Amino acid sequence: MQTFTTVPGAGYSISFMLGTQRAYGRDGSCEITVEADGVSQVFSAENLTSVIVWETKTFSFTADDTQATLKFSTTQSDFTNFAHLDGVATSPPIAADDLTWGGVKTLFR
Repeated sequence: MQTFTTVPGAGYSISFMLGTQRAYGRDGSCEITVEADGVSQVFSAENLTSVIVWETKTFSFTADDTQATLKFSTTQSDFTNFAHLDGVATSPPIAADDLTWGGVKTLFR
């Protein structure tokens, strides 16, 4: 979860890399939900190899306030699914002082 400064009424596009793999007892599928300012969208990926395969995904929302909280979550079991997250970026860009994203994240419920 990350809160950042926005301009009310402005549109924002969040791009990110979603990856998964079939390894360590996981089935090679994942499903995550991305939320911001009352908008949510489900994204999924499937990969039946043991090497992480990345897909670029995009989530869009319109700011309804001077701040937005972006949340990535999953309700899948961490014993059967991997959801890897990387490369989160916004358009228009958000000042670096307002962000603390970094590195690959693995989502667990």
